[in-house]
Amino acid sequence: PLRRPHPPPSDSQLHHLQLESNLIQSGGLSAIASALRSNVALSSLSLRLNDLSSGGARPLAESFLFNAHLRELDLGETRLGDEGAVLLGKALGNNHGLTRLALPKNGIGDLGALAIADGLARNRRLLQLELQQNRISEGGVTALQNAMAVSAVHTLR
Repeated sequence: PLRRPHPPPSDSQLHHLQLESNLIQSGGLSAIASALRSNVALSSLSLRLNDLSSGGARPLAESFLFNAHLRELDLGETRLGDEGAVLLGKALGNNHGLTRLALPKNGIGDLGALAIADGLARNRRLLQLELQQNRISEGGVTALQNAMAVSAVHTLR
């Protein structure tokens, strides 16, 4: 007789996903962002070294509004630029899950830094923000430091 399979044990859920250097572009990110909307298990996602560009930031930023379970997001070297950073900055102010956001080597300038600082000032959960090797000038750094003073962030790289 056919038997119904037992559900997998709860510890078999996916908690960490590394999709680094997988040639994922903004279109593929839409599927990932859609899955993040209903995610209750994934706590760490790395999309480092994919060509997401600013177009990939939109679906990801929108998923921030629905997802409070993702704790770490690494978007290093994904060509987000200022446009992508602005979208992520807006979403960051409404996200209550992320504790670490890595955005190194993304061509982010002062415009993106100011948007991230604005979101950061409204976020009480993020502890670590990585922005090394971007194009942020002293004005952008000052805005980020001021936002850190009213946020939970204790590490800015």
